[in-house]
Amino acid sequence: METKEKEILMKVRDLFMTYGIRSMTMDDIAHRLGMSKRTLYEYFKDKADLIRKIVFLEVERIDTNMKEIANKYDNVIEIMAKINEYIIDMHKKTPKNVKFDLQKYYPAILEEVEKYNEQKMFISIKDNLLKGQKQGLIREDLNIDIIAALQVGRSYIIDKIMSMLENIEFKQVLTEIFEYHILAVTTKKGLDIYNQIKNYEK
Repeated sequence: METKEKEILMKVRDLFMTYGIRSMTMDDIAHRLGMSKRTLYEYFKDKADLIRKIVFLEVERIDTNMKEIANKYDNVIEIMAKINEYIIDMHKKTPKNVKFDLQKYYPAILEEVEKYNEQKMFISIKDNLLKGQKQGLIREDLNIDIIAALQVGRSYIIDKIMSMLENIEFKQVLTEIFEYHILAVTTKKGLDIYNQIKNYEK
């Protein structure tokens, strides 16, 4: 990807985060970026192409951030806790209308990126769980493939869960789901570390 193209994508991402996806036309985008629409079309075939590239760039950015978290901490319980915090923070910063616009007006793009991201998530979660087993923090008797798939699947039903709990904040819901997961997969040593983290954060 060219530096100029990436620069445009990052700027348009910020516009979408502020104004939503549907409301911004290619004319609006070109005007906000201080360039002609013709120049914009030199980089992107149409608005859908622009959106697709932004979404995939965002997926790569999130993946990079999560890898940085994984490399920063040693034990997997802390890694899992920090990633959960990152997801909560990311959700807080993402306007609801952005995902709504993707779901309603660009479902093919959303489906494509979810399929692309699914396997990456599965491998990352599985690797982390296997590392946790070696550290004596994750139970040895678990089928890691099933647990990793369950974690990936959870990301697809979170909107449904939230729709059933209208008066509860996303942070509380995700924290409860995370603790439910921790209680199910950790050894006593792993649970002790989690409780230390939780008590420290209070």
